[in-house]
Amino acid sequence: MWTRKASLLTGLGLTLTALGVIARSPGALGAGLVLLAFVLVNRLLFRDTALVEAKRKLDLFRIFEGDSTQVDVTITNPGKRLLFLEVRDRLPRQVRVAEGGSAYDQLALPARGSARLRYELNAPLLGVYEIGPTDLRLEDPFGLFFEERSVTASEPVWVLPRTEDLRKAALISKLPLPVLGDHQVNRPGDGFDFFALREYVPGDTMRQINWKASARSGKMMVNQMERVTAAEVTMFIDGRAVLNIGHEDTAPRVSVARAAASFIDFLFKSKDTARVVIYSDHVREIEPQPAERMIPFVMEQMAELQPKGEFPLREAVRQVLPSLRPNTPVILISPLLDDGTIVEAASILLANGMILTVVTPELHELPGAEPSFASALLKEREVTIRELQSFGAIVISLEPGTSLAGAVEKARMVLG
Repeated sequence: MWTRKASLLTGLGLTLTALGVIARSPGALGAGLVLLAFVLVNRLLFRDTALVEAKRKLDLFRIFEGDSTQVDVTITNPGKRLLFLEVRDRLPRQVRVAEGGSAYDQLALPARGSARLRYELNAPLLGVYEIGPTDLRLEDPFGLFFEERSVTASEPVWVLPRTEDLRKAALISKLPLPVLGDHQVNRPGDGFDFFALREYVPGDTMRQINWKASARSGKMMVNQMERVTAAEVTMFIDGRAVLNIGHEDTAPRVSVARAAASFIDFLFKSKDTARVVIYSDHVREIEPQPAERMIPFVMEQMAELQPKGEFPLREAVRQVLPSLRPNTPVILISPLLDDGTIVEAASILLANGMILTVVTPELHELPGAEPSFASALLKEREVTIRELQSFGAIVISLEPGTSLAGAVEKARMVLG
């Protein structure tokens, strides 16, 4: 495209050429032709900009919330002329460039030369974000012509939900499932291999007492054995449109995704297995897989979670129930909003001998909702929680700004 300078020089050249012809002035004619030739030659030489290339490289395509990845954009000029250009990487608003860096730069690119734009990208909020494309604005050295275009395709970056260590506040079945095959986990419980020493508490049997250790310490000490378990845990994850309510960084979607990721990570570290059921506008099941496949896959699903639909929990439970074994631990992760079937679904699970735990983000207000409607939803949620507790379900409330591990401990979850 032509700049104003090029248009002025061309107009002046044409005017001088015309005056030179009319007035038969060799000087005016020569000056006009020189200006026109200058503009024309620059235009022909500027055509080399079509060859300018850019390549982007990311150190990591999958990072956790709060982590960063290095972005490296290389711009190459295979032409025969110096170019001035501006380069900018398009970034979504949810990501941040680390202090001291920039996704924009102005460069002088010599003939057959290259330059690099490097910056560090921080991602404070989970999701899948497109980095790019790269926008270029090229100019010739005299500022007569410019060209704007996008080069390189955009590339996705998965920002996975951050996880918490739940080993100190474990949630697991007390009833091993023999069909899965017993195995030992590095946690205290009923077993045959020694795990650790601890002080005697009422209820311990005499055969657990370690008399030598008791004599040395002056306190009654007992042997804690390593637990044997073979539990399969089924997780129901709410993915309905209601999870989008509120501000983007505090919406229930974020808390639900982080809680699900933390439980999946914990269960596999404890050598148990997990089955995941996501219900949104339909029901999607993720069958148990080896940890090296299951954990990354579920993490990506939580990062990609786009709440939609109004599929009720009751229908999700009915679809999955025939394949659930008796005494299966069930974890429901949901804000418990706008679903009148939650209590019925819980009663179905409990009536079939399931061990139900509900993890729910605590909500004190619903930004964006009509006040009377929001008040009704919150009251309905309180009633639902009380009914779940009265049926024997364990309800873990996630207060804003508190950790999941702290909420689990507060709910008095104990090791099996």
